[in-house]
Amino acid sequence: MPRPVPRPLSGRVESLEDRVTPAIAMALAGATATITGDAVSDTLVVTVDTATAGGPFLAHNRVTAGDAGFVSNLDFDSTLAGVQTLAATAASSLIISDLGDGDDALRIVRGSDGATGSGDVDATVGIDNLGGDAGDSITVDDSTRTTAATYTYNRVGVAFAGPGYNVSLNAFHSGGFFLTTGTGSDTVNVTGTFGNSQEVTLNSANGLDTVNIGAMSELSSTVTVNNTPSLTTVNIDSSADGAATYTLTAGQVTSSLAGAPVIFTPIDISVVNLTTGGAADVINVTATINQTNVTAGDGGDVVAFAAGATLSGGTLDGGAGTDTLDYTAYTTPVAVNLGLGVAGLTAALDGGQEVPSNGIAAAGTGTVSNYNALTRTFDLNLTVGGLAPAAVTGIHLHRGGLGANGPIVLDLLALGTLLPNGTGFTLALNGLDVDAFLLGGAANEAAFLGGQTYLNVHTAAFPNGAIRGQVFSTGNVALPSGTATGITSVTGVENATGGAAGDSLIGTTAANVLNGLGGNDVLLGGPGADTFLGGANDDTLIWSNGDGSDVMDGQAGNDTVAVNGNLTVADVFTVAANGSRVDFDRTSAGPFSLDIGTVETMRVAGVGGADTFTVSDLSTVANLQSVQLFGLAGTDTFEVTPSTVPVSVFGGGGTDTLNLGPTTGPTDPFVTPVADPAGGVTGSTTYTIPTPSSIFFSQIEPPPEPFNFLTVTATDGRTISVVGSTVTITVVVTNTSPVGIGGIGVSDLFPPELTGVTWTAAYTGNRSSGAASGSGDIAELVNLEAGGSVTYSVTARLRTDVAGSFTNTATATVPAGLVDGNTADNTATDSTTISAALPTALVVTGPGGGSGLRFASSGGQLVSPQTVAFFPGFLGEIHVAQGDVDDDGVPDIVAATGPGAGVFQVVRGSDGAAVTQIEPFPGYAGGLFVAVGDLTGDGKADIAVMPDAADAFTGPINRELPVRVYSGADFSLVAAFNGLADLQGASGENDGTKLGGRPAIADVNGDGTPDLLVAAGNGGGPRVTVWSGAGFPGAAGGKPTVNPLTNLFVFESTQRGGAFLTAGDVSGDGVADIIVGGGPGGGPRVRIVSGAKLFGLSNLDVNLDDPANLANGLVLNNFIAGDGNLRGGLRVAVADVDADGRADLVTGSGTGEGSSVRVYTGLALAAAFGTSSEPGVNQVLDPFAAVVPGGVWVG
Repeated sequence: MPRPVPRPLSGRVESLEDRVTPAIAMALAGATATITGDAVSDTLVVTVDTATAGGPFLAHNRVTAGDAGFVSNLDFDSTLAGVQTLAATAASSLIISDLGDGDDALRIVRGSDGATGSGDVDATVGIDNLGGDAGDSITVDDSTRTTAATYTYNRVGVAFAGPGYNVSLNAFHSGGFFLTTGTGSDTVNVTGTFGNSQEVTLNSANGLDTVNIGAMSELSSTVTVNNTPSLTTVNIDSSADGAATYTLTAGQVTSSLAGAPVIFTPIDISVVNLTTGGAADVINVTATINQTNVTAGDGGDVVAFAAGATLSGGTLDGGAGTDTLDYTAYTTPVAVNLGLGVAGLTAALDGGQEVPSNGIAAAGTGTVSNYNALTRTFDLNLTVGGLAPAAVTGIHLHRGGLGANGPIVLDLLALGTLLPNGTGFTLALNGLDVDAFLLGGAANEAAFLGGQTYLNVHTAAFPNGAIRGQVFSTGNVALPSGTATGITSVTGVENATGGAAGDSLIGTTAANVLNGLGGNDVLLGGPGADTFLGGANDDTLIWSNGDGSDVMDGQAGNDTVAVNGNLTVADVFTVAANGSRVDFDRTSAGPFSLDIGTVETMRVAGVGGADTFTVSDLSTVANLQSVQLFGLAGTDTFEVTPSTVPVSVFGGGGTDTLNLGPTTGPTDPFVTPVADPAGGVTGSTTYTIPTPSSIFFSQIEPPPEPFNFLTVTATDGRTISVVGSTVTITVVVTNTSPVGIGGIGVSDLFPPELTGVTWTAAYTGNRSSGAASGSGDIAELVNLEAGGSVTYSVTARLRTDVAGSFTNTATATVPAGLVDGNTADNTATDSTTISAALPTALVVTGPGGGSGLRFASSGGQLVSPQTVAFFPGFLGEIHVAQGDVDDDGVPDIVAATGPGAGVFQVVRGSDGAAVTQIEPFPGYAGGLFVAVGDLTGDGKADIAVMPDAADAFTGPINRELPVRVYSGADFSLVAAFNGLADLQGASGENDGTKLGGRPAIADVNGDGTPDLLVAAGNGGGPRVTVWSGAGFPGAAGGKPTVNPLTNLFVFESTQRGGAFLTAGDVSGDGVADIIVGGGPGGGPRVRIVSGAKLFGLSNLDVNLDDPANLANGLVLNNFIAGDGNLRGGLRVAVADVDADGRADLVTGSGTGEGSSVRVYTGLALAAAFGTSSEPGVNQVLDPFAAVVPGGVWVG
């Protein structure tokens, strides 16, 4: 039978015979009653009565009404109904010898007088054998008690003791033990459980209770704690247990030593306190659980968190031993500070620390105080001289190390007011928050405390920064406790392992092992002998003044070791090779050693004092790619033996000296010190470093022939450019040598065929610098670090009055004193043929025969029609579109069959050759529509294809308006999807509907990326759906990764001829406009919708038929093209017929109408904006001089 559910709160005991008729025999000897039962499932209720004078006594419910088998001389009358008190003169006792083999239940209930009683154990229930069945249970109901009480459950000795009674067990085969405490703040002690099948369930009626559970190894069955509506504290003390694995999840604690867990209802429990044993335990936190405080004992314990799991504000005490916090499973950033704080932080600002440095005389001091490691908040005071408040345009805290520019992480000027102070100003800010402002990532605290942030003051004269100062710690402070992700307080933990994201790991004053694992981590140790393991990705391992001797391994990725020296006292640093590793030492006050391996960059800062840096030959060191030395304040000395590892030296303030070490080969080393960005470097082996400035150098042994210092490339990526078109030229200058070079001359005198030349420059390498942009010819001096480069992106327009070809030449030259070993690649030349005009202005098709007419444009008119064959012998319609598919500067023609076939081909514009032919919907012969434009962003126009259809039921795919997009680069499938997807209520969602449609491609939302427009075809409503071009690069042959931007009815929703569609910038605002022509059955209507206006609306659900939208400029034009009585539909296309840069509208006559092509210039359309009048017609053509059954198609 199932275990009985504990009774609800009640001070009343009911007569048993009203419920069951048990077969129980009773015998009485003195004050002791013995009860036995049979195989029937029996329930026996025992009430503890403290109301009777001399009590408490046990009151037994009688077995059956009028039972004569139980005769008592102690005033127990079996002939009376109800419960009677066993009025013994001594403490009462009840012995249950055997209730038989059924699923029996014993319920011990406090009487209605729960507020009275001394709580002494005077009543005893002795259970020799409750029954032989696993379904037996014992229930103790003390819910009426209102005063605090203590209950004890013990698997040895007295099995259970409560206030006023106890229960002893012998050979108890019970399936459950249930206790309900009273309304006071009670204490329940559980020191063990019985057999594997016996569960212990503890229920609180009310009160703030405490449940104390002993060693979990003593729990052979489940302990369940329920508490409604109170809040209970659960203490689990397994300190006496040996090594175990504990698992903490929502509502449950398990131990590998226990046969069953501790279970609790999460919402009812306020705090769980877990104490583990003295051996090496593993504590797995698998979910966000109740507030749980863990005391890990004396062993080397590991506390491991599942992804996103926390202790919900709980604490962790690792105790003695070497303990580890393990966030390996975390995929989000982790922040751990095991207990290291700072006395303060400071920054000395000057122009010399800017990258590139400048000669500005202004200076400043920033001071960080009141840093609270628990809340990660601080105060900042900044004092600047030499810069008036009015000159300041920005003050920021940036993330980045010395010598590198980093992103803004805190806008300080927006948080306070500059107060004038002498020649400068002060700024005071309180309560700044590391977590709120530093990038939003967990790696912020370690970066902030470890010298990887800097203050930067900007002015109009120096927009990238006038003065800058790295923020350094003034000294370490041991904290009484630390913090960690998911934990409020951490003590006694020595090691930490991060997760897959960029983590912040900070140690203590003891020895720590910090393992970043994945992500771009920042690791900061303390005075102990620490071990740093960067793991994967690009990590920063930090040693700050006051730390101990550490072992640092960057492991995979591009890793950096940052050393921050003494702020005031001179440092003496040495950098030497120890085989494949680096031996880094400070031999001055506070000596230490770093054993460094698998690190790509070393960044060493002397900070304050007259520092000395000695760098030996590092050619045997693996992985190391750069050593960067920063003297900063003071008169510094750099003793360097150049080797194959590049070294950069930044002197900073003061007069600094660089001494080059002895020759390591048979001849003098080839060393070229070069100042950056200005100032000379003189001497032969001893150099005075300009202030402020830096030097780059390295050595190759034995000395080679002169280096091939520079290489230049220049190309516009085209063989043909059309007059009036935009020309984009890319010039790249690369320093291929192992030395940094300052003062490189870059020249590109652009040919006269180009006009309106502008350019931008992008640099690689932290120490590379130069102008960022300009116009006209390039004539610049730039600085490139070893391996660095500058890429110029040039934009110009090809003049309309030129012919033949144009040639562009770019040149780079090394500064005086250097000889380039290969000057042939210091110059690059690129030639491009000039095309007089677009070879095809418009293609018109109509009568069958598989061909069409190709028109050129001249003087703003379509002229010189020439026949071009597409599908010889094909008698149906041909639909066309144009675009530069092969990126040769000449538009190509994409031609698709109409009804009768289902293929399209690409005809090269330069020579008329067919490049490819594709059948997008195999077996479908209902015809296709095509559009051309660059949806993938690779510079080549892609091809969008949709099926034609006679009605809404003859397309190729059920419940779809199918779209296919093919790459112009290789004709592979870019995207395949339902053009009506995600449009609730679209007719294409109905079963049996198989729609056709018409595509167009243009940038209608002004984000610089062409978008795909989809219009329903015959049988569909005049709906146009716009798919963002941003979703196609990642489509991978399926649906675009961005949902539709909008879908709207361009004509009345009741129309069922669909709409003909094109798009182009007729308004001249730089954003393509949506142009639609009426479908078959309606008049020859044209409606033009402003793309800029439409996508500038907050609500795109607009009614284009509303006259207000014509008046406000959303609808630019709304007119009848030609004879308003025609009903064959109106085909539309755009072309720049008059070469004014605006799209002109071309229309083709509809089904069964006389052939007609009408041209409306962009200027004529603009003149009719806001009206329903037909604009002036630029040209009307009758290309076929006949009535064309299928109509005239333009593209």
